[in-house]
Amino acid sequence: GIGIAPSKKLTVFGTGVGNATVQIEGEGGADPYINFLANNAQHWSLGVDDSDADKFKLSEHSALGTNDYLTVDVSGKVIIGGSNSGDAAADNLTLVDSGNAGMTIQAGDTSYASLYFKDSASPNSGYIQYKQGDDFMRFATGGTERMRIDSSGNVLVGSTTNFGKFVVENGGNNYPSWFRNTSSSIDYP
Repeated sequence: GIGIAPSKKLTVFGTGVGNATVQIEGEGGADPYINFLANNAQHWSLGVDDSDADKFKLSEHSALGTNDYLTVDVSGKVIIGGSNSGDAAADNLTLVDSGNAGMTIQAGDTSYASLYFKDSASPNSGYIQYKQGDDFMRFATGGTERMRIDSSGNVLVGSTTNFGKFVVENGGNNYPSWFRNTSSSIDYP
C-alpha cells in the first residue's frame, strides 16, 4: 500500500491533484507499457510505442506494435482494429479490418441508435437515427428530420406518413420536387 493500507496487491492512494499518480517512463527506445498475461497464455499490452512515433496502443501481444487493436497518435487521431504500425489514421477516427470494416451503435429496444454531425456553433445540426422498436431510419439536417426510410423500404421526404414507395411532401407548395435538365431550365413533374 502506498499512502493507504492495501486493499489489493497494490493500492495507491492520495488526496489532492497529482498525489495518486503512477508513472511508467521509458527512454532511449524503451516502450513504457503494462503487459497483462492470463493463464500464462493470453497477452494484452497497453502503453506508448516509442518506435512508432510515441503512439498510445492496446495490443494483443506481449509487446506493443504487434496485433494493435487500438492506436491513438499524438494529434488525437484514433485507429480501431489496426493490425500493424503501417495503418495510418486519415481521419480523426479510422476503422481498419482485413475484411469489411464496420461500426455498431446499439441502443435499447425503444430508443434511438444515433450518429450526430455537429460543430460548436450548431449542436445537433445533423443526424442519422435508427429506432429498433418502430423499425425505421431517419435523416436530419438543422436538427429537423428531412427523410425517413420505413421498415418496408418506403422513402418519405418531408413527411412521416406513408402514402407509397416514394413520398415527397412540401407543405403547401404545388411543386414539391423539381427536375433540372441540361439547359438549366426547371421542368416540373
